[in-house]
Amino acid sequence: MNNKPWLQYYPDNVPAEISPSEDTLIDLYDAITQKCPSKAAISCHDHSLSFAEVDRYAEHFAAYLQHELGIKKEDPVAIMLPNLLQFPVVLFGLLKLGCIFVSINPLYTEVEVKEILEDSEAKAIIVLSTFAHLIEPSLGTLPHLKHAMTTDLVDLYPFPKKQLIHFVATYLKGMKPHYSKGKFHHFKDTLNYQKPLNKANISPDDIACLQYSSGTTGKPKGTILLHRNIVANVHQVWAWLRGDVELDKQVIIGALPLYHIFALTANLFTFYLMGSKQVLIPNPRDIKSLVKTLQKTPFTIFNCINTLYMALLHNDAFRQSTFPHFKHTLSGGMSTTERVANDWKAVTGIEIKEAYGLSEMSPAVTMNKFDDGDGFNGTVGYPLSSTELTIRNDQGEILAQGEVGEIWVKGPQQAQGYWKLEEATKEHFLADGWLKTGDLGYLDHKGRLTISGRSKNMLIVSGFNVFPKEVENAILKMPEVDNVAVVGAPSKSSGEKPVAFVVLTEGASISAKDITEFCYTQLAHYKTPKDIFFLDELPKNTVGKVMKEKLKEEYILNQGEA
Repeated sequence: MNNKPWLQYYPDNVPAEISPSEDTLIDLYDAITQKCPSKAAISCHDHSLSFAEVDRYAEHFAAYLQHELGIKKEDPVAIMLPNLLQFPVVLFGLLKLGCIFVSINPLYTEVEVKEILEDSEAKAIIVLSTFAHLIEPSLGTLPHLKHAMTTDLVDLYPFPKKQLIHFVATYLKGMKPHYSKGKFHHFKDTLNYQKPLNKANISPDDIACLQYSSGTTGKPKGTILLHRNIVANVHQVWAWLRGDVELDKQVIIGALPLYHIFALTANLFTFYLMGSKQVLIPNPRDIKSLVKTLQKTPFTIFNCINTLYMALLHNDAFRQSTFPHFKHTLSGGMSTTERVANDWKAVTGIEIKEAYGLSEMSPAVTMNKFDDGDGFNGTVGYPLSSTELTIRNDQGEILAQGEVGEIWVKGPQQAQGYWKLEEATKEHFLADGWLKTGDLGYLDHKGRLTISGRSKNMLIVSGFNVFPKEVENAILKMPEVDNVAVVGAPSKSSGEKPVAFVVLTEGASISAKDITEFCYTQLAHYKTPKDIFFLDELPKNTVGKVMKEKLKEEYILNQGEA
């Protein structure tokens, strides 16, 4: 088998290898700040900050943390924010300090947030005030968590926009915070902080972030990404796009959440660090507001996932709009269906290009060409420069093109392993440098990758990883539940959805609604089973293992796709 069969089909001027870089993320950030200080960098709710303004706020924020809170290089610090102006300010401020940033999904419950704070040993957290009540119970109970800081939605907006948005959010949308303000520091106090920042000496081999997802055991799993890994991935994406996209002249719609690795790299780092403008969308589920932003913004790039494509295509105002500057859209995080891709092309004139990645690869591994003229091809494209990819059987032997097996990858963007999980690291990160992804797929005649499924027990719900074990552990906290099995089932709206099969303890009586409401206190909504069935016992094989595939097959057969 040709070692890299995809190279002969590469776009013109895309190198087989990228040059090794000794830059850090802060080196790239400082370079673009100096290059175009007055240019608009980020925008939200029609208010923009220039690259110099972002840098000034990030510098003040970092200095405040350094002098007032004692935060220093290599301290893990959590960010629990939606896509607001504060997110990049906080992120780049932490990188200036040499901190390890830990992104936390604001949709998580108090239980999920505490698990990540405890596992990461975060010294501090910055949280939107609306979600501060989820943090407060952890204050004083976690030995490493010394400080918490809130920011209000409007902290970086000028008068009168600040007053208007505050009124709408608080009184019309019910986003009034409920927490003890005396227990928190406040982001607005950092904005004009005067003590100078003592610069940290940051190396490419320093940890930049811990990127968390749920683990197969139901506990959070932090992927260790160095500056070197993320910078390599940024250079790989730049090399791939440069022939088709003027990377410094784009306007990107940032609807995908920046706490997710796809948006963090594909949107923020890839385009911010080249000088393009990001238009941040705090709540992409508010389709009406999102469409209004799209209508009035001369955007050129809108990276998306299948569920958001679908939601927009079901909106009449979107379908009736024209977007004359729109040029490219990249899909990741979950599979894009052919029907959605065809409908999107019919409505917008833009072809969806799929890509594949995972947190362990910073995340980009493969990407389709933007100018291949093939239309939607169902593959996730070609491995990026300096990326090796093979398909293996259960014995680790390389399979021929067209054969389905586990996807193994290797490249400079590869993570260093999992935080405090030595066994899981050894299982996936092999001594010879290969990463066993747990995903199944095959390479076609051009060396393009097609994803067939997953060998590991994981669902992807609207682009988010959901591990059944985590959902099962939550449901088993209910004393009425004796046993439970959670499986993934197809969903037209979210790609997959969790379905629970529950066995109650003898004499117990609870409803599906009771379980759902309890799950909402333990899990993010997208992790909560949408269908719950009660059984007298779970089907098991001869060695006593629950036969989840049988449960899934019977569900699909009897219920159909929903």
